[in-house]
Amino acid sequence: MYLSPSHCRAKIDFVQDFVHPAQQAVRKECVQELRKVVDLLDIHPLHHPMRTMLVLSSFQCADQIRDILLYRDPLADITAGATPVWRTIWNHLQPTSDAMCAFDSGCAVGGRKFIRHMLASKRLADRFEEGGHIDDSMYSEIIE
Repeated sequence: MYLSPSHCRAKIDFVQDFVHPAQQAVRKECVQELRKVVDLLDIHPLHHPMRTMLVLSSFQCADQIRDILLYRDPLADITAGATPVWRTIWNHLQPTSDAMCAFDSGCAVGGRKFIRHMLASKRLADRFEEGGHIDDSMYSEIIE
């Protein structure tokens, strides 16, 4: 089950609380969740068909967060919660931030339906090639 990286900060209402040294475990969890999403969106090559099925802004947000995580490595000094990097991460973790909206949207409008269509078309083509029996239910997920 997918949980948005913003869920790790759900019990914290203010950035002042988030950067408090007592919230070290929460900050660590948030960084780990952000890394998971950034790693999932590291799809190469840039012309890979999977990239066309995802919201374009999710890649841009992932690039911004990747820069923060790679070049500033907040976990290297996780106890220093008052650093500006934590404020930046906090901003990205807000449910209304561009990053969370893009990550939570996942597939573009109709993207999942398109994936089901492609898989159903492939199953149908495989069945034709194998000489197997084709029934009407195999056409149910093919978009007209």
